[in-house]
Amino acid sequence: MKKVKFALLGASKISSQHLKAINSLSSHCDLVDVCDINQNALNEISKTTEANLHKDYEEMLSKTDADCICITTPSGIHHSHALKAGKAGFDVLVEKPIATSLTHAKSLISYFKKYKKRLFAVKQVRFIESIKILRKALAEERFGKVHLINMNIFLTRPQDYYDSAEWRGTYKFDGGGVLMNQAIHYFDLMQLIGGKPKEIISFNETLSRNIEVEDCSVSIIKFKNSSIGSLNASVLAYPRNLETSITVLGEKGTVKIGGKNLNSFQEWNFKTKRKDDPVLNKDLTFKSGHTYLYEDIISVYKNKKKKPEVDGEEALKSLKLVLSSYNSSANKSPVRFK
Repeated sequence: MKKVKFALLGASKISSQHLKAINSLSSHCDLVDVCDINQNALNEISKTTEANLHKDYEEMLSKTDADCICITTPSGIHHSHALKAGKAGFDVLVEKPIATSLTHAKSLISYFKKYKKRLFAVKQVRFIESIKILRKALAEERFGKVHLINMNIFLTRPQDYYDSAEWRGTYKFDGGGVLMNQAIHYFDLMQLIGGKPKEIISFNETLSRNIEVEDCSVSIIKFKNSSIGSLNASVLAYPRNLETSITVLGEKGTVKIGGKNLNSFQEWNFKTKRKDDPVLNKDLTFKSGHTYLYEDIISVYKNKKKKPEVDGEEALKSLKLVLSSYNSSANKSPVRFK
């Protein structure tokens, strides 16, 4: 089959991960167009791609022969940019979140379903090696009943990070703070491990940064199967990123994943041992989650699988959790799910 062609809207910081992934899969795909309103950003990205450059989105949509438009603009305008690409007849890959409201997210999903276009979403943490190993253990029911899930996301985003662009730290464009921009990946993993949520209670605060949105959050989730989970997230770790970790306690096993990029098992202890169990505190081979994501998308285009790992419906699950967390904190009460 011919190569899959991608076009990129937004020469942002995260777009570099998309570019690296596409370049690493150059035998299967190409980046054919890039659009950004910032000429300096276009000049910078031109150093690593031969794609056609555009400053006007509608112009790019009218000229590109891409199969899929990749949206990496600020979160608050994901919905409008994705919808415009869909109406122009393209499949779309949207960075997290696919939208910043349930109304917009559901309208996107409905539109792409109605017109039989593909809506892919970015949840690259699902694809990293340690998470795939963990999910395999869960699928094989090695934990037995899962009792408790704990996730810690302790990062640093100094004030100058938010000051570097006017849209950062705003509800209009960022859609939220540490939850919407960093922890949303872990809410995604939380529901993959714990199943359907029953209720959530959260405390979200802006404690240090001069921003509209939260810089610290604590959430407790009860699942319909009676498991419980806790998610602690902050961008106030001093002076550098401190920890991203996942701990799962089950009746027959305990696992803790840590490391710089969730790339090592600090605990792997099951009632039944296996020869292929991972070695503790040994860094796994690190491959970008975005690369795995693009491999998954390409496999859909090559008809190797009917459905991608993450479509709009899958992305909606973690968005619901994040928005319910905001609702709980604002109203100082639990939010229950149907």
